[in-house]
Amino acid sequence: MKSQRMTLPLYDLRGNDDTLLLIKQALVQEAGVKYVYVNADTEMAYVEYDPAMTSQDKVVAVVEQAGFHVGKPGMR
Repeated sequence: MKSQRMTLPLYDLRGNDDTLLLIKQALVQEAGVKYVYVNADTEMAYVEYDPAMTSQDKVVAVVEQAGFHVGKPGMR
């Protein structure tokens, strides 16, 4: 199955490198996540994942478990 891409609005980012790294590390540890880019200026995470291995809901849950607030995911 082809990779899916999604954008995640992230709220209340502290905007420092440690915060961005924490989100990225949490996401890349999720099985099926292939690519992550977190942009503090836009407060968005851009995620590419294999839908056969994970889902949007699981990706959102990973970010929330890391202690961050996530808005409704969008597809790209």
